[in-house]
Amino acid sequence: MHLQRDEYRSGMRLTVLLLLAIATLALAGTASATTYGPASQAYAITATATADGRMTGSETLSFVNAEAAPVSTVWVRLWANIGGCAHRRITISALTGGTVATTSHGCTAIQVQLDSPVQPQATGTLALRFAIALPHANARLGTANGSSYYGNALPVLATTVDGVPLLTPPNGLGDPFAAQTATWTIDLTWPAGLAAATGGAPTSASAPSGKRRAVFSSPAARDVTIAIGPWRERTASVAGTRIRVLAPNGVKTDGLLSATRSSYSRMTQRYGATGQSTLDVVITPGLESYGMEYSGLVLTEPSKETLVHEVAHEWFSELVGNNGFAEPWLDEGNTTYAQLRDLGRLGDCDVSRPFAGYGTARLTWSLAQFAQHTDWYDAVYDGAACALVKLDRDWGAGAVDGIQRAWVARYRAGFTTTADYIALLRERAPAGYDVDAFLRYARLTP
Repeated sequence: MHLQRDEYRSGMRLTVLLLLAIATLALAGTASATTYGPASQAYAITATATADGRMTGSETLSFVNAEAAPVSTVWVRLWANIGGCAHRRITISALTGGTVATTSHGCTAIQVQLDSPVQPQATGTLALRFAIALPHANARLGTANGSSYYGNALPVLATTVDGVPLLTPPNGLGDPFAAQTATWTIDLTWPAGLAAATGGAPTSASAPSGKRRAVFSSPAARDVTIAIGPWRERTASVAGTRIRVLAPNGVKTDGLLSATRSSYSRMTQRYGATGQSTLDVVITPGLESYGMEYSGLVLTEPSKETLVHEVAHEWFSELVGNNGFAEPWLDEGNTTYAQLRDLGRLGDCDVSRPFAGYGTARLTWSLAQFAQHTDWYDAVYDGAACALVKLDRDWGAGAVDGIQRAWVARYRAGFTTTADYIALLRERAPAGYDVDAFLRYARLTP
């Protein structure tokens, strides 16, 4: 999760002010009636990958206009260009259905003027060709040691908030993504002798000599990646989900497969079924960010602690989404709590001082604010998790499990805010419990 930081470009200041305004609304603790879109997104990709981190292909993007007025423009995110315009990793061509009107946010966003406005409840479609050349890095977006990771590299529609595009800026800290759940079909051809994973269910298809090919289908995925490498495969089945652990030669996988199977099973019982047919776990020694989550696929160093954290993200960020730039605590704090809960380490928290040594950091900070301090990891991950530990002790053991299960059930495949979370706390709080005092303690309100 530590890609090189791109210099903020035009529109950054306005974006941050907008996101801070959204965060301020959360302080009131009232769930919003916000509409997120575009609705009914679907992506169909046909791509060919090489062994040296290059991919070419075509993509069709479609959506339903759920707004009351016609839609004339859409924004498409090209997150592979997170290093900036001078280091473009993805280029697009042969765009049909619209024309590029504006390029923004360090070449990670393009505004497309549609050939014809999409009327309310009608379907809009774009098609394009793309070429990706990964940087040489052992990272979620990179190629190293014979493996290639196309993390967030495929073009996606920018999320809209009440019809307004949410153009989160590139950031060298954390995950600035804010994707909607969509249907994905990836027809992938890659070199024989290598394995491939996308988090989708694969169906083998005929391929040219020296190649392999499969069609990977994901009926409801939020963040998607393609991973290709010289890996061994171990499989298991849990709660209707096929688990694949993929690892390089020399990496022991027995314990990691067992840990995945047991953690996924326990979390399914606690938070509800994900509905995934496949969970791919790609073991990546020396991964720059230690771990990274995608719908149905996680990248992780060969560490049980990191593995369990990334598996928990399948519920908190993938099943229930949020704005990772404006409110990073929302998924990372809940995920870290789930990780500590599963590893039996809730007792490690000092609930009397959950933010001790973290300076002035507040959970309502955005990544732009955390980038100016050194408190990012400790506050967003550990501090938030320890605050939830206190809540569990205040309300009774297992209370946070109930909150998280209700959170998943209510916002499954949806998009949430801190205001939604606070509203759920108020709804479920025991009679007489001072929720406002807890929110101040947890640095969620002044």
